Amino acid sequence: AQFFGIGKKAPSSPDDVELFAKNKFTIGKEVNIEIKNHTETPIVVPSSCPKNPLTVQMYSNGEWALKEAVVDEALCSKDPVEIAGNQSIVVAFGQWNKKVFDQEGRYRISLNVELNGKTKEFAKEIKGLKPLVLDTSVVIDGRIADVIETRVIDNQLIMPQFVIAELQTIADSSDRLRRSKGRRGLDIL
Repeated sequence: AQFFGIGKKAPSSPDDVELFAKNKFTIGKEVNIEIKNHTETPIVVPSSCPKNPLTVQMYSNGEWALKEAVVDEALCSKDPVEIAGNQSIVVAFGQWNKKVFDQEGRYRISLNVELNGKTKEFAKEIKGLKPLVLDTSVVIDGRIADVIETRVIDNQLIMPQFVIAELQTIADSSDRLRRSKGRRGLDIL
């Protein structure tokens, strides 16, 4: 696992570990989980290399199914990571990301740690979103710029090269109306 961002955090309540992540992610984008240790006691995150660093499950057909991926052992560390009391770390799924978070749906990421002699599970649910592919008519219409500006959608937007080429062809048209539509579409991009 790739760990980074160790920092001092203020304690909130005793015997408390939290997992933080964006509630939604785009498929193909990096998923990062912040683990906050609000206790005075250090906790240990065991290495599961070459498997993914934290337990990941996907909700499918009314139940949670385990999602695991294996990467080349040379790409990860087998050393456990200790999180000191009142500190946090960020776990980046790195090489496992595209294999584990590969579908739209609900995911549950969990961590089992030993606190005060008892094993406890801490979890966070997130949702994977498919990227949206824009076509020529959406760009020419112009309202997509307003939708993006309002941040109503969290999905990644993809503009294929053939759509840009089509807009350029329309912008170079001899028909004045088509030409103005094509130029407006290019201006919006």
